[in-house]
Amino acid sequence: MFEVIGNSGVFDYIEYVSEYSTWTLPLFDEIGRTMELFPQMSVMIKIEEQARGMVATRAIDAGFQSVMFADIRTADDVRESIRYVRAETPEIGGLHGVNGRRQSGGYGGARGGTATQDWVKS
Repeated sequence: MFEVIGNSGVFDYIEYVSEYSTWTLPLFDEIGRTMELFPQMSVMIKIEEQARGMVATRAIDAGFQSVMFADIRTADDVRESIRYVRAETPEIGGLHGVNGRRQSGGYGGARGGTATQDWVKS
């Protein structure tokens, strides 16, 4: 379906609503690889409250460019969600490590830096 939408040339992004559909971690990788075929498009994932940290980091690792957190109720929920997607460094204080990431989006030393430097920069 993602290839059909990409080949149509009509849309500039796809929103994958994971809170209402079934998903697997291999599916995230398939979506990420497919979206690399269409540089004019991006993909966003919408995540529900339960397991949002794991789903957000796995989706980003697969190549999703955007994350929308659903069910945010408090300022603490916002702070926690931001920490899930920020790089795990002493300066940034995020929870998202670089290990296990697919080498997509130019990460992983493709620009001359280390994988961690490229991930933090991006």
